[in-house]
Amino acid sequence: MSTGNHRFTVDEFRQFQTLEGNEDRRFELINGVIIEKDIITHEQAAIVGSMVYFLSKHLEAHGGGQVYVKSDFVPPPRIHHITTPLIPDVGMMINRGKAMITADTPPSLPTIAIEVKARANMIIHMRRKAEFYINNGTRLVWLIIPEYPLVEVYRPGEDVILLKKDDSLTGYDVLPGFTLPIKELLEDE
Repeated sequence: MSTGNHRFTVDEFRQFQTLEGNEDRRFELINGVIIEKDIITHEQAAIVGSMVYFLSKHLEAHGGGQVYVKSDFVPPPRIHHITTPLIPDVGMMINRGKAMITADTPPSLPTIAIEVKARANMIIHMRRKAEFYINNGTRLVWLIIPEYPLVEVYRPGEDVILLKKDDSLTGYDVLPGFTLPIKELLEDE
């Protein structure tokens, strides 16, 4: 969605959401920019389901977190005026040694955020969102781009890593021991 150079406030964003034609659509406000969240496609749903399965299996064996699908994550209070809750395709909270999170809305951005590109998504918006996550406390972001197929990996203080179909996703120090061959995730139909 093009809004020129105008940066929306949360109040303007909430007003925008009430405009005719927007009632059944989902939007996010990231750093003052309105981005429409596409309806999930079958391809995205399959990848999201696989990610939830593989992450849940890892947590079952190692403990220490929860996996969320299309759940609102509240950004840090210092940026509430330009950002609304974010909705990653998959979000994971790592809370080793702490009580499990049980509130409907986790109290911060996810430890790990996963976004799956639909053909209609603009990759520039996805990359901006990944950078936003990393700059505001998320420790690992995977942008999954099935049409190429590749995965972009974002970590604080590191260059973006591009992984191809023959590579593997790893959890680095955020999710130790997690490894997933990309070809298992992005198998041809």
